[in-house]
This record gives sequence, structure tokens and C-alpha cells, in this order.
Amino acid sequence: MRASTCSRFACVAHASFVVALAASSFACSRDARPLPRYPHASLPILPPRPAFDADAARDSADRAFAAQASLDSVALTGPIRGAPAAVRAQVYSVQQSARSATSSAHGFLYGASPRAYASNASTFAAPSIDDKSDPAHAAKIEREAQLSVGVRDVPVAAAAVLELVRDRKGFVAKDERSAGAAPSAELLVRVPATDFDAFLDAVGKLGELKMRHVRAIDATLEHKDVEVLIANLEAAQARYRDLLQHATDPAQILAIERELERVRTDLERVRSRVAYLRDRVAFATVAIGFVAPSPEPDVSGGYRAHIATGVRALTLVDVREGGTNTYGGAGLSVRFPRSTGDSGRGFALDVDVMRACCGATPARSKWAYDVLGGFDLFSESLESGGRRWLNPFLGVRAGVAQTQDRIDFAAAAVFGVELVKTRVLVIDVQTRLMALVGNPDGPHVAVQPSLGFDLGF
Repeated sequence: MRASTCSRFACVAHASFVVALAASSFACSRDARPLPRYPHASLPILPPRPAFDADAARDSADRAFAAQASLDSVALTGPIRGAPAAVRAQVYSVQQSARSATSSAHGFLYGASPRAYASNASTFAAPSIDDKSDPAHAAKIEREAQLSVGVRDVPVAAAAVLELVRDRKGFVAKDERSAGAAPSAELLVRVPATDFDAFLDAVGKLGELKMRHVRAIDATLEHKDVEVLIANLEAAQARYRDLLQHATDPAQILAIERELERVRTDLERVRSRVAYLRDRVAFATVAIGFVAPSPEPDVSGGYRAHIATGVRALTLVDVREGGTNTYGGAGLSVRFPRSTGDSGRGFALDVDVMRACCGATPARSKWAYDVLGGFDLFSESLESGGRRWLNPFLGVRAGVAQTQDRIDFAAAAVFGVELVKTRVLVIDVQTRLMALVGNPDGPHVAVQPSLGFDLGF
């Protein structure tokens, strides 16, 4: 009789396993290939546009003008030994300019009258840049863009961008790439402004355009400003050179050379700014960020059930001082799972009914029962339960159990593995190590392995 009962339980367990595998195969066949999931997109960073202090360059021209204008407004106060009167006048004007330069950023306020400034304006005037018919003086527009594109293969997409840049006679200013589970790349490229729109369209077609920011900067006024500064500084440089030719005193020569060197420095700085502005207008700046989709979980579409009900085939090996008894039976479980990616497997409630089998002869009752509740946790290092196959988990249970017609308080540690996991079905094996206390027979322990499957809703 005992052998017959044991064989029946074995048949039930085997049938449950076959049904579970069939159900998992059916659920797997219904899984559709999900769309790629990209991480949170952000725009790549464009380098800042360096600022330019035009007032410092204007100061050089103003000081040079003060040296010339002082000839019309300041009288000589004493002879300079060894120099004719005309030279003494120019040297004295240089001395006045040097003094005023140490106390003001605008030399013409010290000894230079408005009339003198106006009379010499033609000397420092820049060529006209308001002629709209001249292409060189058309509107100066700087164009830049930031693109974030999701692609399945980052190296292939980056190589395609480099090819696009070469075809358009552009160049690459930065190329940064990272490998790993979610590879990415960030490119900073310069392309001719005439190809700007076509280039953006071509890059956008390489994958899924996540974010795009395009900006145009009107730098026309800045171009005009620096061109005027260049003309004024060149005139100032010529004026200082002329004064240097007529200076005789070493102190005067040093003062003029110091001012001349400062004008040269400012002139080179402004010319560099002009070259920078022309480059910004001729070549557009594009920052491109490529991101690969996040690794797709093995569970296609994710296991996102709000509630899971299942059936378990299980055995219980009860170990106590009076001997060891084995039970076999089935159980029902209700679980409230969390979504894939969270380490929590969810809260579970289990109700099991078992009967003695395999030659066991309990003293008072052949039946055993338990009602247990608790929770399980996935391993974060193993994708937190997001794989289709073999997701290990640990858990705890607490509740009541009855064996040999005695009720115990039960506490259990759970060790389990999800063998198969689909959108709606989970097949797992687990073992509970139970401590049973509180009955007159004394404390005892039990081992409860089981095989079960849950259907999610």
C-alpha cells in the first residue's frame, strides 16, 4: 500500500513537470522580439566659445592716438639737449602719452582734445565693411549642432560618420569611445557650413535619433568690430614706429618700444580672433553621441506580472529524535512579484498538503500540512532575475506546520533557482530548510525540496 501511494505521488510529480515544460514552450513561442531599449539619452557637450575682450585691444589704439594728438594740444616746457625743436615736440608727446597710459585705459582723455581726435580719425579709420554687395562682408553665421543617436552597433556607426566627414572635406576634432555591456561613442567633427544640413540628415539616418539641438550664432557684428580693431592697431603701430625714429633719449626710446610691443601683441591677438571667427563661419561644429541599446533581458519583454499563482510538487523529510519520516504531496502558492531588474522576487504565500510515503510510518498521523509566508531576493550580480534561464534566489519563510498531529511554529531558509522564465510562466526548483518548534514532542528540523510553476497575470 505504501509503495502504491509513493508511486502515485511520483507520477503526479512527473506529470506536473511535463505539463510545466509544455506550458513554458508554448509561452516562449508567443514571445515577440522586443524593440531595443536605449539608456537615458543626453546631448553630447560642445566646447565653449572662447570670450574675447575687445576693450583691451581698443586701449592700445587709443594710447597711440593720444601720443599723436598731444602734438596739437600741449606746449613744450623745456629744451631737450641735442635734438631739434621738431623732434623735441614729438618726444615730449610720447612722454605725455606714457604718463597718461599708466593712469587711464583711454589715452585720448589726457591731453587729446576732441578736435584732435576728429582731425586724426581718418588716420585710424577702418575700411568700409557695410557694402552688402561684397560677399566678404555678408552676414557671418556660425552653425553648430548636438545629436544623440541610438544605434545597435556603435563602432560601425562611428566609422560611418568618419566616412561622411572625409567625403565632405571636414575633419574630426574629438573621438572618444567606450566598450563594455553598453558601448558608446562621442565625436566632435567640423564640416563645411554648406554641407551642414545634409550632414545632419545623413547622421540621423544611421540609427534612432534620440535628441537633436541646432543653433545658429550671428557673429556679423563681432567680425566688424575686430576688423575695425585691426585697422586701428595697424595705424597705431605705424604711428609708434614713426615716433621711435625721431626719439633720441634712451628713456623715451624704451617707453615707445614698450608701447610698440604691446600694440604688436594686441594686434596678433586680434588677428588670431579673426582667423578663429572665419573658421567658425566656414566650418560648422557638430557633436555626435552614439549609444547602444541596453542589454536585452533573456525574459523577452520582461516578466511584469502583478500576481502569480502556482502549483508545486514537493516532498518533506522530517528529522527528529524518534526517527525520520518522508512525506510527498502538492501545494498552492500565491506570489506578488516585482518587475525584472529589481532584486526583489516578491512576497509569497504557500499552502502545502503532504502524506507519508516511501515506507514512512508516522506515529499519530500520516498527513502533514504547512502554511508559510515570506519573500525572496535575486542576485544583483546575475541580472537581478532578468534572464530567461537559471535565475538563482534566496528567501525566508515563516508560518505554521503540522506533522504527526502536532502543530509547530516554522521558520525556513529558501534556496532556489528559476529554471525557465518567460513573460507569463516561471518554472523553479527550491529547497526549504525548516526549523520546527513549539510542540510537546520537542523541536525538530525538516528539508522540503519542491518543483513548481507559476503563471503570472
